[in-house]
Amino acid sequence: MGSNGASAAPPRPAGSGSVFLFSADDTDVSQRVFQWFLKTVYHNGDEVHIVHVIPRSKFQASQYAVPAVDYLPQIDRSKYEAALQHAEEFIVKRFLSIFPLDSNSTPIVHIVKVRAWGATGCRPVDTLPATRAERARAPRCSQSEIDTETVGHIIVQKAEELNATMVVMANRSKNAVTEFFMGSVSKYVMAHSKRPVLIAKGI
Repeated sequence: MGSNGASAAPPRPAGSGSVFLFSADDTDVSQRVFQWFLKTVYHNGDEVHIVHVIPRSKFQASQYAVPAVDYLPQIDRSKYEAALQHAEEFIVKRFLSIFPLDSNSTPIVHIVKVRAWGATGCRPVDTLPATRAERARAPRCSQSEIDTETVGHIIVQKAEELNATMVVMANRSKNAVTEFFMGSVSKYVMAHSKRPVLIAKGI
């Protein structure tokens, strides 16, 4: 289930202390949608989960983005670490830095990576180089690994795990390739999520 558009705030989910899953990426559009979300949907005390998925193609050694059936490309550890560090840094810069400091809650960051090799520990977001991240009540952070080829499936699965009140996503970018990929993700989430989905457009 889902809805499109973002010119006005959507109906407020019943009850207080709602749980929101925000699907984040390193784009201006995603950042603007988060700003809109904080201004028009978020209420002080709501629980906000910022979720970013690192696809396997970001850190596999193979030049092919889509592996053949039953073939698992070798993982390039340096690419993996670089992708993880980049995700941590842009989440702090684009999203945590604009979260209201006077809020009664703090955002929870989930960096989800497609399973490739053993789990690594989660580096606390407050250790990253961003002034606003140095606030006393540092945001919690989790990293997890999920066996799946589909980013949309991960978002749907995470929303169920968190018992999310609503999933909030941007229908992304002017770049044709990015638009095709992220459009596919949002369509998948709308089609498969049991939670309400808000796809923000025109922001």
